[in-house]
Parts: sequence; structure tokens; C-alpha cells
Amino acid sequence: MTTITSTTTAMDPGSIDQEREIKQLIRKAEDTGSPTHPIRKDCLRRLIEVAHASETSLKKLAAENIPNFYKVFPDLEEDAINAIYDLCEDPEPKVRVDGYSAIVHLSKEQRKWVKRNADVLVQLLQADEADEVASVKKALSSHVDLDPKVTFGVLCEQLVPQDETADEDERAAREHLRFLVLSYMTGDIMRIQRHASKAENENVLIDGLFKAIMSLGPKERRIIVKDILLCLPSLKPRSSDRVNDELLTRLLSRARPLLETDLKPQPRPCIFSDATKILLELAVFVCAELDKAVANPGRLMRFFSDSVLPSGVGKFAPEAKVFYTVLVGETWVACETRIDDRERDLIRKYVTECSSGLLLVSLFVPFCL
Repeated sequence: MTTITSTTTAMDPGSIDQEREIKQLIRKAEDTGSPTHPIRKDCLRRLIEVAHASETSLKKLAAENIPNFYKVFPDLEEDAINAIYDLCEDPEPKVRVDGYSAIVHLSKEQRKWVKRNADVLVQLLQADEADEVASVKKALSSHVDLDPKVTFGVLCEQLVPQDETADEDERAAREHLRFLVLSYMTGDIMRIQRHASKAENENVLIDGLFKAIMSLGPKERRIIVKDILLCLPSLKPRSSDRVNDELLTRLLSRARPLLETDLKPQPRPCIFSDATKILLELAVFVCAELDKAVANPGRLMRFFSDSVLPSGVGKFAPEAKVFYTVLVGETWVACETRIDDRERDLIRKYVTECSSGLLLVSLFVPFCL
């Protein structure tokens, strides 16, 4: 149903006549019964024009009705979409809000625009007024509902730092936008959980978030892990025992090949790459540091034993030794409090066998006492 909104705002006679003309044209276009009728195309052209008018009522007509006509006229499609985007940057707040709603309407009419429109809405999270931000979030959530797979991809892309050659102001703006995107995602986590129940949607989200955490700071990484990843259906703790090793499995599966590269024979002492350190720190985080740790620290101790100790810690650079010692220590403390005596004794024996005594006293025994 085409929308024609009346206005009581004082207008000059010329604008009143123009509004009347546009409304009549909308009715006439609606009555044609043919989606591609020339009258409908003329109506779309006029609506695109009045999207840049000075009168708020005319711009409102454009916002409400352009989406009804644009999809069957490819030659006007780009102009129509850009007209809606212009309304989203209008000086008048009410017009901007109408523009946000129109973006949703555009995407509902043609799903091929979901990605582009979702990206625009993400940028609009930077609006100054709280009620406008709420409208943008509502529109963005509608896009999650329309196409969660595509919209999840857009959200994750915005979390990954882009051009490192950007100037300081641009980098600051992007950091602020990442904060806004994270706030949106954590604030609407129930919706994200619901759509992530479909495996293909969840996989897009997990892959995108893992890409993001590899390039973000510790605080942002922990927010992503604690408040998003651990809320997803396949990763969240089971209600029965509050344990789920799936996230730990994913972290370690990514860390293993990186560790193998770090530990390859080389003339200089080995160091851990930044990517390796990020993944191992997050593994310890989910096993030992969360208020309610969700993964089995015994598994992580076995991973350290399998991956690092056989190579010999003596080949590490001093800073790598310290890093590794801290991780092992924190993980073993978690073992002391979170696993039973029998499993802990088995892990102690396993680590001893893997290390063949190499640096066991300095790296492991102190945490067993």
C-alpha cells in the first residue's frame, strides 16, 4: 500500500501545490496496475527530485514512497537509493529517521541491497542523538532479520582495522566506529543468538570474529570472546556442567600450525609470533581467567605439553620463556581448582613424560606445589 502522509505544517503556496501534485501522481501511479507503467516511472523521478526539496513534508513523501517504485526501473535504481541515503544526512532529524526506515524498505524490496544498506547503517551508528541511534539500531536489526548471513559479515568487516596508512583522525574515527559496532552486537546478542542457531550463519559470524580478534587490542578481544562468541549456540557453556571445549578447540586448531612455524629450527632463539600469542592468551582466558571458565584447563595443559615441551624450552628467547611460563602457570592453577585429583595426577605425569625433564623444575614444578 502506497503511503501518502498529510501535513499540517505551514507551507508556502508553491510547496502546497507541489505536494498536492506529488500525491496525485502517487495515486495515479498506484492505480495503473502495472509495475512498469510509464506513469510509475515518472512518479519515481519526481520522488527522487523532491528528496532534495526544502520542505520536510516533500522529503517525507520521498522517503515513504521511493522504495515502492524503484525496483522495476534499473536505470533509476542507483539514483533512488542515493536519494534515500541523502535523506539520512538531512539537516532535519525527523527526515533522517524517515531515511533510516526507508533503507529497511529498500532492502525488503530487493535483498541484493542488504549488504550495501547494512554497511551504510553501520556508519550511521555514529549519529549524535540518542533517539536517532536507536532508530539506526532498529533498522540494522531489521537487516539482521532479513539476511543474517550477509549482515553478520558486514558487522564483522567493520571490526577489522583497515588501512594502517590512514591519518590519526581517521584511525580514531574507525576505532570509535568499532566500539559502536561492538556495543550494538553485545546489546542485541539475543537476536544474534537466534539467527546464529543456523549453522551457516554462525560460521560466518565465528570466522569473521576470529579474523577481528587477530588484529584488535586485548580489551576488545576479550569482549568478543566473553560477550559474543561464548553466547553462540555451538560455543556457549552447556547448562548441565557449564563446560564447552568447542571454543578452546577452535583457538588451539588455529594456534597449532602457527606454533609449528614459530618452533622450527633457526639460528636465533625462538619467539612466539603475535598471532600465536593472541590465540594462546585467549585459550588461557577461557580456561582460567573468566569468572566462570568454560573450557577444561587440563586440555590446554596437554596442548602445551604436546606442542612446546618436546621442542625444548631452552631454545626460546628470554621473553618467550617468560610468556610461556606465565601461561603454563595460570593454566595449572586452573587445573588445581577445576579438575579432580585423578585427572590432575594424570596431567602431571603426562607433562613430565613429554618434557623429559627439560626445564621442568623452573617451568612446571613450582605450580604443582
